Amino acid sequence: MKELLESAKPLPSTKKQRGELRKNVDADYYGYRDEDDDMLLEYEEAQEEIAMGRTIQDDSGEPEEGWSAIGDVSGIPRQAEVEKWLVDRRKRRLMERYGV
Repeated sequence: MKELLESAKPLPSTKKQRGELRKNVDADYYGYRDEDDDMLLEYEEAQEEIAMGRTIQDDSGEPEEGWSAIGDVSGIPRQAEVEKWLVDRRKRRLMERYGV
């Protein structure tokens, strides 16, 4: 049995290496040439017109009913405040778990 296992050759890997995967990546993959595609530009323009038509109710420029602006953003917490809150929450949960 030992001889059979030693003589068995490992199967070649079917997993592609990173270099092989990147070989076919070019500017099209990242969307850098989208402006060269006339059909795509026409489609985007049509979709923008539809979206603008939905946001404006009439010629007066007033938004649709039920639409509201963001308003005052001073109540939105900053990143440092959110991080501090998350750390404090984690501490509270750990203390509750271990009964401290």
